[in-house]
Amino acid sequence: MTQSAAGRVMSPDSLSRIERAVPPISNGKSTRSSRVPAIVCLLVWGLFGSSSLPAVDFGDDVPKTSYPAIGQVQIAKAITEKGPEWASFGTGTLIAPDLVLTAAHVVANAPTPRHVFVKFESQDKAIGCIAYRSNPGYLSSLSAGLSDEERNWLKSTNNWENAAADIALLKLERPIPRIETYPLAAEYPAPQAPLTVVGYGLTADKAFDFKRRSGELKSLRIHNNMVLVVSGNSKNQKTDHGDSGGPLLIRRGDKLEIVATVQGMPDLSNRLSGLTSDEWTAMTAVPYIKPWADAMIADLAQVKLNAKQPVAFIRRQQTEDPQLAMTLRQFQALVKVNDQNVSKNFVRLFVRGLNEPVPLDVCQSLKKNLGLSDNAFYPPLPAPAK
Repeated sequence: MTQSAAGRVMSPDSLSRIERAVPPISNGKSTRSSRVPAIVCLLVWGLFGSSSLPAVDFGDDVPKTSYPAIGQVQIAKAITEKGPEWASFGTGTLIAPDLVLTAAHVVANAPTPRHVFVKFESQDKAIGCIAYRSNPGYLSSLSAGLSDEERNWLKSTNNWENAAADIALLKLERPIPRIETYPLAAEYPAPQAPLTVVGYGLTADKAFDFKRRSGELKSLRIHNNMVLVVSGNSKNQKTDHGDSGGPLLIRRGDKLEIVATVQGMPDLSNRLSGLTSDEWTAMTAVPYIKPWADAMIADLAQVKLNAKQPVAFIRRQQTEDPQLAMTLRQFQALVKVNDQNVSKNFVRLFVRGLNEPVPLDVCQSLKKNLGLSDNAFYPPLPAPAK
C-alpha cells in the first residue's frame, strides 16, 4: 500500500474474516488504511491478534488527482443479479495500462479472477480482472490444510521467504487510458532514502472511509529480501488494514518508482534491536521479485478475451489452501484432461482453481472427465449442444 508511513498492512485474509459490513462505495475501496500506521503487519489482524498492531495514525489525505495510478483492489465473495457481494479489499498500483501490482494475500480469497476488481479515482466504475499471477513462493498462513506445526512456522518471524514473495499481478479486462504508470525499481533504496507510501485503510477510530492517505517513510536497510523502513517524520506514520499491496515509492530523477509493496510482518521487534514496534516495518522488496514480475508481465500479455472463443473461470473451492490458484498449463501438467482414467485423487488439486480464463471446450472436458459440479465454474457452463 502506498502509504506515507511505515506501517502494518492487513491481509485480505483478515479482511474476509472481518467481513466488511460496509460495501465499497462508488469511488471504490482501496487497500490502504485511512491512517497510515508505521508498522506494516501484512498478515492480518485476525491472524496475529489486534494487540500486535499499533494504532493507525497520522496519515495525510491524498487529493483525488494525486497518485492516479494507485487504486483500491476489491474482492467479491460472490456475484449476484444485484451485483458483487464484497468480502475484502486492498491497494494496488498500475504498472502498465492493463496491469496492477498488489499483494498475493489480497487476492487469496477471490473465487476466480472475475471476482477481483480495481477502482481508480479517475474512473466512475471499478474495472474487472480476467487473470492474475501470484508469486509461487507465497503461501497463505491461514490455510486449513496445514498442520499446527506448519501453520506456526508460517506465522513465525523466521518466515521471511514467504513474506518476501507476497506479491501478485492483476490483468485488467481493459487498459486504463491517460494514467501515468509507475515502473518497478531494479535497485534497492539506499539507507536513509526518503520514501512515500499511499493506500486505503482504517481511520484512527478503526473505521473504513475508503479514502487514500499517504505518509513519509525513510529507508533503514535491506534484510532477507525485505525493505525495512522507519517513519520519515515526527508523526510516526504507519500502515494498517486496507493498505496491503500498496506501493512504497522512491523518487529517482523526475520519476517515481515502486521499491516495495505493503505487506507486513508480525512481531519483528525481537529481531531488530533498537527499534520499537511502532517505528519500523518490513515490506516486500520489488527488486527481489522483479525477475519473476518481468516474466509474468510477458506471460499475462498473452491472456486476452476473444468474443469468438467463449471462456469460463474455474472457482477456487477452498481459499484456505496454502497455495493460490494455478494456471491452466500447470493444471494440465498435473491432470491430463483427456485421460479417461484420471485418478479421482487429482480432483483435490482442482480446489485451488485457475487464475485465468479457460476455453469453454476445455471446461466441458474437465467437467466430464473429473466429474465436477456446475458450481465449479463461473459463470455456469451452458448445456452442451445435442
